[in-house]
Amino acid sequence: MNDPLSMKDFKELVYKGLDLKRNVQKSFNEEEIEENNKQLK
Repeated sequence: MNDPLSMKDFKELVYKGLDLKRNVQKSFNEEEIEENNKQLK
């Protein structure tokens, strides 16, 4: 883990994971908003 390259790879993996999580939450929120709009009409 002291190898700078593996540390960089590890960070990239973490950032990719965070991006994935953010994208999933975003799409869930958009679906919820659409559901709420349907109920309002």
